[in-house]
Amino acid sequence: MCSKAPKFLAFKERPKEGVRLLVKRNVEAMVKSALEDIATWSLNSEVRYTFLLQLYSIILCCEDGIVPFTGKITSTLYRFVADEDKKMSSVACEIAYALGFYSTPEVFVPIFINDFQQKEESTEENAPSTQITRCAILVLLEELKGTVSEDIAKHVGTLIDAIDREIPNLDPTLIPALLLLVHKLVEATGEGCKEFRPLFFRLVLSLGGVCDLKEAKDFVSGIMEKLSVNCGLKDAHELFSNELESALEEYKKTYKTWDKNSLERFAFDALVRNSNTAIADHWENITEIISACIDVKKDYELRFDTLKLIEHLIESEEAQSSIEPHATYILDKILLPSCMWKPGKPVAKIRKAAITCVIKMLERNQVDRKELCARFKEIMNSLKSCLDDDWADDLRFAACAFVKYLLSYLVAEIQSKVVAESRFCAGCDIRAAAEVFGCQARFYQNCNVQGIRGLL
Repeated sequence: MCSKAPKFLAFKERPKEGVRLLVKRNVEAMVKSALEDIATWSLNSEVRYTFLLQLYSIILCCEDGIVPFTGKITSTLYRFVADEDKKMSSVACEIAYALGFYSTPEVFVPIFINDFQQKEESTEENAPSTQITRCAILVLLEELKGTVSEDIAKHVGTLIDAIDREIPNLDPTLIPALLLLVHKLVEATGEGCKEFRPLFFRLVLSLGGVCDLKEAKDFVSGIMEKLSVNCGLKDAHELFSNELESALEEYKKTYKTWDKNSLERFAFDALVRNSNTAIADHWENITEIISACIDVKKDYELRFDTLKLIEHLIESEEAQSSIEPHATYILDKILLPSCMWKPGKPVAKIRKAAITCVIKMLERNQVDRKELCARFKEIMNSLKSCLDDDWADDLRFAACAFVKYLLSYLVAEIQSKVVAESRFCAGCDIRAAAEVFGCQARFYQNCNVQGIRGLL
């Protein structure tokens, strides 16, 4: 039992011994009556709030004598821990904390696991999984303040696996609390983390992927560091390296079905971003998954986030030495197809992001010049729609900038072929074309606007 007792709310201090003894003698009847009253939906919220306070008072008076009724109480709490009425949810949370204070993992963990399993097998919506998760988090957070590793370790694997399955449907407001819970579980299990490392890693990775809060992402990094230490590893980078291969194998089983809401795609993003030099041996698997996510039939959000991941890899110092052998594949299968206009898919933001990624690859000399020169015509064809898009000035400007970088990049290889292929600009803005070609002094020593008109 932990040192800090629950809030007494209706009491100024711990109930007197006589009161506690009287309640313990009649606890079964009192709990049954309170739960029946709370479940009466014909009553208004104020009355049900009073009955919730009554149940809380019974728990405070009964203390550890409430343990046999934990299952019945938690099944009622599921309805109120996420209630829109803040007063109702607040007292329900206090009840959950009190149960965690007086109960033990041996009692309530099997209850939550059973409730999760029943929810998966049932089509009824009377006990939403998110509410079960919320209640489990609240109880466990209080319990873990005072438990030692041997008390909780036997339940960690099953509990984490059950909560992990609920993340896709999880209320985002629960993520900070769930991260705190995972952190406490990692601390409580100590060196026992080795046994549950894949479960912890997958859960933390998933939470880090779906959460946009910087504070939460920093907390994720802290958990990964603690997990690596408990597992006897040097740091979090070594942890990612060790888990990368097995995680990618899992993602390869499902990546073709990912959409914008798929939990795995967030976890994959977080995994690749944090694996640093470890990705050197796994580029084929990574690019295979990325190319599927960038497909034109995929959701816009998934495609754009995937391009942001590609941009990260291009800019990452750790990936510089290993990305070059795969640059041609990235260009052919991922970036150039994303630059092209497709009927019904005229998303300028996607095309602009793809062009930006190609420019950054050229800036870092990641693409072989001979390979790029061999694809010159294909690249020009991909850019036609971007240069001729009347509704996206920024896209046209990015395409012009790309041509500028391309010509500079291929100064030794392109030679006279540039003039022949430059006629693709016939439909683009004359001023933009003049700006692009006018800056290529190494190609056209006497080039000016009138000269460009001659080319067009």
